[in-house]
Amino acid sequence: AIAPTAPTITSITDDAAPITGTIAPGGSTNDTSLLLTGSAEAASTVSIYNGSRLLGTTPADNTSGAWSYTLSDLSNGSTYAFNATATDAVGNISPASSPEYSVTVDTTAPTAPTITSITDDAAPITGTIAPGGSTNDTSLDLTGSAETASTVSIYNGSTLLGTTTADTTTGAWSYSATGLANGSTYAFNATATDAPGNISPASSPNYSVTVDTAAPAAPSITSITDDAAPSTGTIAPGGFTNDTSLLLTGTAEAASTVSIYNGSELLGTTTADNTGAWSYTANLSNGTTTYAFNATATDAPGNISPASSPNYSVTVDTTAPAAPTITSISDDAEPITGTITPGGFTNDTSLLLTGSAEAASSVSIYNGSTLLGTTTADNTTGAWSYSTTGLLGGSTYVFKAKATDAAGNISPASSPNYSVTVDTTAPATQPSPRLPMTPNPSPAPSPMVVSQTTPLSI
Repeated sequence: AIAPTAPTITSITDDAAPITGTIAPGGSTNDTSLLLTGSAEAASTVSIYNGSRLLGTTPADNTSGAWSYTLSDLSNGSTYAFNATATDAVGNISPASSPEYSVTVDTTAPTAPTITSITDDAAPITGTIAPGGSTNDTSLDLTGSAETASTVSIYNGSTLLGTTTADTTTGAWSYSATGLANGSTYAFNATATDAPGNISPASSPNYSVTVDTAAPAAPSITSITDDAAPSTGTIAPGGFTNDTSLLLTGTAEAASTVSIYNGSELLGTTTADNTGAWSYTANLSNGTTTYAFNATATDAPGNISPASSPNYSVTVDTTAPAAPTITSISDDAEPITGTITPGGFTNDTSLLLTGSAEAASSVSIYNGSTLLGTTTADNTTGAWSYSTTGLLGGSTYVFKAKATDAAGNISPASSPNYSVTVDTTAPATQPSPRLPMTPNPSPAPSPMVVSQTTPLSI
């Protein structure tokens, strides 16, 4: 008698979601009821075995020899070594199918995976985004860990974004989420599906990230303050200061990082408070430099505003002007008028002082150390004049001047002093001189007059 040839097991099929279809030899499944199909001698009886243990029989088709057999109630955690024999009508038994068709039944779900970090690589703020944080990056890199070789499914809430595969040794995985929408908050979570198709619980809690690609409005610089004497307070845009440590204040998007620039040169940063107010102290160089201050605001996701406009320009000038001069002091009180020489006298109690100083500077006029008043030097020539009034007779005035430039730098005093004595007291009236009195002399005897009209006769 001739035994049939060995039958074949051509496929074993899983119909338990999520992974269905043919199970590769040596594969695994979460299905405890498997469909085996194959071929054998037509009309033979096919016996299905797990190793040497008979599981059941099924007839081969009378014409084609095709056969199928459904196994049920397979045990979780068991590996089955399926093989088959064919018995013909007269009882001859074929050799067993070879090799065995091994399948492992695994119905245990993996543990929940983790999302360990979400990374932003869009400047200016890059690196790991804290859970609940925000980003200006619409393509984020998610990394985590899961059961080795499992398929990791990435979700936004319950919406599947995509899948990746955990490393076969370490279980580490990564996934790039692209095309994320501005203004949306994503609740990222992940599940792991093992080779048999068992699905883990979702990672918990969700890793929430808000995508914000909208730049803040431009901040403002509302004031720049000088606290270096003699001129203190707010400096007008385009103004001058002798202070090398200026306080800038302004407003920006609440909690944003405010970057302070001189033109395009970054000076430093500060943080706007919850109301948007901010302040920054700029430490500047000595000398004469014009600064074009402007500011930008960077929000938490890293979006950068336009720069504040226009620039708030301030010239820092720490160089004192040269000493001014008093070139003349004029008297217009009669009878003697005109320029009074230094050290001279005048009967005029209102004197006109003229001189020169740094153009546009403020000229302070002193009598010794006593300030009498101020005037302004011409914007072009530096010429200045000042009228002193109410000067006191009998007083000597020691006039000098100092120049203060727009930045508040004070020059040395003019030198030498220009001294003038005011004398309004007229001299005393002197009496006419008197001659000494002498006695009148006796009258001399009158001479005898001889008439010569008639000749004298003797």
